[in-house]
Amino acid sequence: MLVKNGTKETAARSQVRGMRLIGHNDLNEKGDGMQIVVRGKGKDKVAFVSHMGDFEVAFSVAQVGDPESPTVLTQVPIPNATTHCHKVQVVGSILISNNEPRKSHADPRPVEGYLAGVRIFDVSKPRKPALISFFETGGNGVHRMWFTDGRHAHLSAGAPGFRENIYRLINLENPERPEEVTRWWLPGQAEEETPEWTGGLVWCHSAIPADDGRVFLSYWDMGAVQVETWNRSSPRAISRWKIPPPTSTPSESGVTSSSRTSSISPESEAA
Repeated sequence: MLVKNGTKETAARSQVRGMRLIGHNDLNEKGDGMQIVVRGKGKDKVAFVSHMGDFEVAFSVAQVGDPESPTVLTQVPIPNATTHCHKVQVVGSILISNNEPRKSHADPRPVEGYLAGVRIFDVSKPRKPALISFFETGGNGVHRMWFTDGRHAHLSAGAPGFRENIYRLINLENPERPEEVTRWWLPGQAEEETPEWTGGLVWCHSAIPADDGRVFLSYWDMGAVQVETWNRSSPRAISRWKIPPPTSTPSESGVTSSSRTSSISPESEAA
């Protein structure tokens, strides 16, 4: 449903400073958009929008070349009712969509039947995304992803034999046969290891690479870690920041830079 006529009404309900709302689309009344990636130029510009799952949509594809009249081209459903697909990354004609359990804060019971991993699509024809393959991770599936070079996808992902999500790097050069290149975890996450922590949630929440081989990992209640990945067979932590007490807000994400040794780790109350 195109809501061009509702742009003025939407603007009137918004708090705006230094900018102006020029177009709006309610995504076929499925407006639980989460992450947006825009690709293309001019009239061929396309927005890929992931969804929180309230309307059983994994991602929408919208034509946004005319910013005053964005239009939905298609919407791809979630694989099943218990799978959460709230992130999307696009490079060239390849789109990846995360898959993890759809959990409710109000219902702590375990989720069953969900897909755990990454769905990989060909979006060379934006109106008809085609599923190429599925990379299964096991565990809690994939929460966040970083895919910008067309080759490697950096994942916050579950894995059999581990407590919560770890860092996993997969090669997508052949999208029909994605394969893991390396993985890193905080000592104590492997089931046979003894954790150094006694409480809190300890998991790799996001993995953001710099262009010099370093990867920034936010580790929720255990702060943040920078990992060097040049040696794929033996990635190693080169620095670590722990959240000092009495702060209780978790480390959610960050920014890395190849020209600096610093990273910024915003804290958040929610994932």
